[in-house]
Parts: sequence; C-alpha cells; structure tokens
Amino acid sequence: MLAGLDPGAVASAARDLAGRLVLCVPEPHVPRDLPELPGSPLPAPPGREMKRALVGATTPRGYRLVVGEEGLSTYYGSSTVPAAVVRFDDLAGAGIEQTDGQLPILHLFGRHGGAITVRPGDWRGGRALVRELRARLDPAVCFDVPEAMRMFEQS
Repeated sequence: MLAGLDPGAVASAARDLAGRLVLCVPEPHVPRDLPELPGSPLPAPPGREMKRALVGATTPRGYRLVVGEEGLSTYYGSSTVPAAVVRFDDLAGAGIEQTDGQLPILHLFGRHGGAITVRPGDWRGGRALVRELRARLDPAVCFDVPEAMRMFEQS
C-alpha cells in the first residue's frame, strides 16, 4: 500500500472512472454488452473548409479541416464521413502546446472520443483560426500539454 492512499478511496475513484470512461474500438471488436454512448456518432457541424498551407504544412495531403460555429470536423480525401468531430458543446479538454514562442498548437478532445489537432502553420489563415479557437475555449477545459504529449517543435 502506498502511504496515504486508502484502498476504499481508490476503489471508489476506479468505479467513478469506469462510469465515465469512453472506449473507442473498431466495429468488429466491440463487446456485445458494451453500452453505446448516447448521441454517438456526433453529426459533423457545418462550416467552412480550411485550405492547407502551401508551404510548411505537416498534415497529409487530402486531410481536410472544416470549422464552423458549432465545432470542427476532419475528413480524408473526398470522403463525406468525418474522421473526427469535436463540437464546442461536447468539449472535454483542450491541450495547449507551446512551441517556439509563436501561437500554440491546440489539441481539442470531445467527450464522444473525437480528437483534432490544430497547428497554425498547417492552414492558410491558421494563425487567425487558433486565435479564434482560443477565444472560444473555456479556460476550465484548457491544460498545458505535458512533454510526453508534445507533437511539434514549431507552430
């Protein structure tokens, strides 16, 4: 036993975590008794498609980001099915990754499992987009990205 930890408190925290845990698995591997998260999958919010930066983008060719008043969604290629959806009313957390002193990289996480990274240098108008998103984020869901989660050195 670790000093100061009460086994009952640990068990209670584990039960609480299990009640809130969101598990994402490929369709063929979903356990039959796993309850589906209400409202899943989230519909992609309407918005404007961002254009990929001509120089310096780290996103793959064909990766598309759509930004709207209700949230963001990403797509690959010509697919109309979103790869990820993060709605502002479903935001679970926003990692703020400080880089080279410029604007930060944002890692947005939704309660329904969506995760979208917004790096200013990946998009035309990306700096304005990051400023706009930062202004919308509730400080209560923001956290500094720990070293182990960092993805980039430059924004």
